[in-house]
Amino acid sequence: MRLFYLIICFIAPAFILGIQLCADEFDPGLFLSLHERNQLERMANEGDPKALTSLGYASMLGDGVPVSKDKAMFYFRLAAKKNAYAAFQLGNLLLESAATKSEVSEVIYYLQMASKMGDTSARQQMALMLIQGTAGDPDFEAGMAILRALASEGHASSAELIGDLLMQDTNITKNLLVEAFNSYLSAATMGSARAQLKVARMLKQGVGVDRDEAKARIYFEKAITSNSGVYLTESDKSLFGEEEQTKKRNSLAR
Repeated sequence: MRLFYLIICFIAPAFILGIQLCADEFDPGLFLSLHERNQLERMANEGDPKALTSLGYASMLGDGVPVSKDKAMFYFRLAAKKNAYAAFQLGNLLLESAATKSEVSEVIYYLQMASKMGDTSARQQMALMLIQGTAGDPDFEAGMAILRALASEGHASSAELIGDLLMQDTNITKNLLVEAFNSYLSAATMGSARAQLKVARMLKQGVGVDRDEAKARIYFEKAITSNSGVYLTESDKSLFGEEEQTKKRNSLAR
């Protein structure tokens, strides 16, 4: 699940194009060179948790090595007790195939481990498991309580997720519409382009908030001028007259 599509970068010291990088500076999205992989493997053999985590990440995504879920889990398992990201990703990978009560318990074990080390994404995942009833009967309020706590701590994706979950209710009340809007607004203020677009929609249509086309346009412009590549539906383009606005921008740019 992409909700949780969340990447924390770790890697070992290495020389790339003659530039020395320390573990905390490396971007795991870079394609691993043979030399770099050898450096990681050497440090991983010495038990370095960041190197183990980086090899797990590389194996999970096929970054310089063949994609292998089993190898990713192997490396993450070795690093989990000392690295929050490794524990979180191990829990996620285990969740993909968890079918029995004991397997779900193992997922929770690693997510709780990551949470205790401060990984907010692990807490968010546990909230979703409660809401979806992954480990038992669904408990919407308990899951939402975790998400609300995360949102209050400045976790933008949790604030946005609260709005999304509330808006899924076909019988949503006026009060919950207001909460959904405020949740999106909170995430938008934290810089989420997706939330900014959702705020713009609600302001434009007067959903959960008084209609305000001027403010709607402000949030819409924030969303589409960000570097996040926010996706506009045909409905968005029609709602905000984006085709006309694009023509105006192109005309001014000439």
